[in-house]
Amino acid sequence: MFDFDFLISIIISVFALLISLYREFTGPDISLLTKEPTFQLTDRSFSVSDEYIPEWFSLSEVSLVFANYGRKGGTILDVKIDFTPIETFKEFYQDFNFYFSEAPITIKDGENSTMKFRPSIRTINWKKFALMKMLQDGQNIGESVDKAIAEGKEKFRQFCSFLSENEELGEVSCTISLTVGRFRTKVKDKKFFEKIKVENEYGETIDLLRKRLQNWDNLKPTRAELINEIFRVPNDLISELKANLHILEIEIDEKNITQSKLQDSSWSNLSRARNDEIRWFLIDRERNLRSDLESLYKQISNYNSGIQELLYLGERRTKTDFKNLNEKRAILYKVLDEMLQKLKGLV
Repeated sequence: MFDFDFLISIIISVFALLISLYREFTGPDISLLTKEPTFQLTDRSFSVSDEYIPEWFSLSEVSLVFANYGRKGGTILDVKIDFTPIETFKEFYQDFNFYFSEAPITIKDGENSTMKFRPSIRTINWKKFALMKMLQDGQNIGESVDKAIAEGKEKFRQFCSFLSENEELGEVSCTISLTVGRFRTKVKDKKFFEKIKVENEYGETIDLLRKRLQNWDNLKPTRAELINEIFRVPNDLISELKANLHILEIEIDEKNITQSKLQDSSWSNLSRARNDEIRWFLIDRERNLRSDLESLYKQISNYNSGIQELLYLGERRTKTDFKNLNEKRAILYKVLDEMLQKLKGLV
């Protein structure tokens, strides 16, 4: 007689073996161990000097505990958190920021790891958000700054009223990039949570924010600081080019060759802020002036390279070498002087 019990036991054993083999040949299985995190603004998280208009708003600290249920260790390569503001918050919103000091992080099989971070929301720059538009409208700079400061004050007043409604600010979603497969050679994105509301539980903080309105004109950046920022690029370049013009006045010889290199640090520093429209406004409103400056500083760089080559030659330098370099010096002097006069005309 056929033994059905024996057959069933064999089937169960084979099935268990297959599951065991499957688990053995699969890679990590990283999941979120804790419940969905809480994102919220609270009075405890607000701390900004009275000298400034708040632009960054910290949320409560968030902890994410990840567990690896797989048979192999796995690595979290990146954590992506997206914030979608609600419609009524969009006009005040600029950016959502978070930082994981731990990532990338490897979690062994059967173990877990915790990531802690304090996200923050950046609002618009209250005194500057309308400044570029005001400048482009053709008014003089002082009037443009005054109007931008006044418009920023009204916008901040509206922001305080919005916060007093205690409406949520938006929704947060999280995606993790992690290694998968037995040999962990593949990477995939895994959604861990989505559309968690960012709650606004401000109470006393709203009164602190409204007090900023009483001292608005004195808060940083002040009117004078904004005007200085607009003039900073041409003023810094004028100072640097003046110093270079003085260097170029002196003919290069063996005695002064080591002091003949031209300065370019101000241009290098300013170039890092090349996308700052307000700072570059005076330059960019003059057609081709920025590209002319870039061309000039390329010439300065080539000129400095010529000096460096003579320094490398050492005792092999000849009078002809100095003559050729001094010819370039004379040409560059004229180009630099012309540029200096253009920049002085801006300020």
